Amino acid sequence: MAAGAHPGMDGSFEILRFPEPADPDAVYVQYRRGSIYLEESADVTAYAHLFDHLRARALGPDESRALIERIARELT
Repeated sequence: MAAGAHPGMDGSFEILRFPEPADPDAVYVQYRRGSIYLEESADVTAYAHLFDHLRARALGPDESRALIERIARELT
């Protein structure tokens, strides 16, 4: 929670990439009342940028482990 809100809080999403050029990339977005597939290039690009932003803000493996251990200790 210390990191605050981030742009990925609207709901989960998955970027679907396919090896065949004839199969365009897509984004599967889940939201509160349903889900949708987005296939427009601009949408896929926007979600790819969002993913890169989230990945850059994410803790590394060691920091994640330390955070989980700290929270587990607080819960016991």
